[in-house]
Amino acid sequence: MDFRKLQRSSSPITDYDYKCLKGMDASFFEYKLSSLNQNFIKQLLGWKVLTQTPLLPDHPINSLGKGTFSNILEKNIDLSAPTSIHLAVTESGNLLGSAGFSSLDWAESHSKLYIFLDPKQSSEPRVWGRLISIVLHLLMRCAFTHFNFSKVSIETPNSDIVLVHTIEASGFRREAEFKDYTKINSELVDMIYATCTKESYLRTFPES
Repeated sequence: MDFRKLQRSSSPITDYDYKCLKGMDASFFEYKLSSLNQNFIKQLLGWKVLTQTPLLPDHPINSLGKGTFSNILEKNIDLSAPTSIHLAVTESGNLLGSAGFSSLDWAESHSKLYIFLDPKQSSEPRVWGRLISIVLHLLMRCAFTHFNFSKVSIETPNSDIVLVHTIEASGFRREAEFKDYTKINSELVDMIYATCTKESYLRTFPES
């Protein structure tokens, strides 16, 4: 996959347009990260109830209802240093899910990433790992080249095999594994904590 073909989109952004992301909106062929709107939020919260995707208890989507989601967005969109950023992931304009930064630590130059996608919404669900890789790269590009952060991290249950493999193939290094961290679908699962530094990212993708 040639990530050098990544292009910033100049199309207008919808309702929740973050001030700090001006000029950042990025795409890779038909895939795009953009601002959320009320219709997207309604779809996401509906998928949250039906999804089979294993989510950790503190995953942003697990704790958000329609009112709280909108309130968090409204409190952060005009800040130059927001505490969190939630974006839409689309394929040719169709919503696939949400991704973003659940915790932005501007003082320490670090951010935690998250992904929530519904494979049933994609035209190519069989190449799910490829889509996750694209979304991860777009988030990393934003963190390292737009925000100039030095490190990003991500947490995932070890039961989500596709996500774990894709994270590690995308340049993340597993730093810790917390045994029996929580129960998902009535089974105990471990939580994997992985990080990627700006130095490592730019070494892999020097033209980002």
